[in-house]
Amino acid sequence: MTAEAGQISADGPFPLVVYSHGSGGLRYIASDYTEAIASYGYVVAAPDHTGNTAVELVLGVETDRAANAFNRPNDVISVIDAMTDPQGTEAAGFVASVDAERVAVTGHSAGGYTTYAVVGGADTDLGAVAPDPRVDAIITLAPATGGITDETFAAITVPALVLAGTADDVTPIDPNVTRPWDLSSSVPHYRGDLVDAGHQSFSIACEAQAFLPTLPTPVPPQLLEVLDSYAEQGCGDGLMDIARAKDLTDTFAITFLESVFRDGEMIDPATTAIPDDVVFMVK
Repeated sequence: MTAEAGQISADGPFPLVVYSHGSGGLRYIASDYTEAIASYGYVVAAPDHTGNTAVELVLGVETDRAANAFNRPNDVISVIDAMTDPQGTEAAGFVASVDAERVAVTGHSAGGYTTYAVVGGADTDLGAVAPDPRVDAIITLAPATGGITDETFAAITVPALVLAGTADDVTPIDPNVTRPWDLSSSVPHYRGDLVDAGHQSFSIACEAQAFLPTLPTPVPPQLLEVLDSYAEQGCGDGLMDIARAKDLTDTFAITFLESVFRDGEMIDPATTAIPDDVVFMVK
């Protein structure tokens, strides 16, 4: 759902959360997740990473890896600029509802790389991306961490949560979660491994696969093929029930954000029984 500025409660300003989709995704590929966060009193902005969306993938006109590595974090930084600039026009009507002192970035897959690059910086073939000091917390979902150096991870200190699936063979937990978990200086740092979740357990690929064929206008078969492959990674045989994966993701992510930006308490395995389908760690 896309909100109009007039729909935002007058009780703000609210923390800003910027969502970065995965490679070959779209800004609404995790709309259930972003809407769940927004429902708790956050302004959530989710850009399309032009050149690296499902549209370019289907058309065969994607930009190359080097361009994506440079452009993606700059896309997110530009969104933060727009959403917090009272003199700007791109997000006019929204800026007054955003608390520029409370900013989080979250991303899935290549959006995980993007998240780490925004908060920690990155050296790419097209130039350096400077760390954005406005980011106060990060959440990565099945992150891709190639292109992020050990030194960058060590320099990241903001509170962090990383969630991933043990059955993910696209961005496997080792090394994509183990590297930031072992190297990052984030305080606090939380990690949740969802048992038998897959790479697309953190997107709406399964719902889209079921919905798109019901539309009155035929969907291009190339797009359906992409969705089929994504859905296999989210609700294929042997994977965690997709509704369960989403419930766990929303619960951990929202509780984390509430603990960082408000007076909430993060889930504590010392006092809370952690279900058997999650391996939860705290540093």
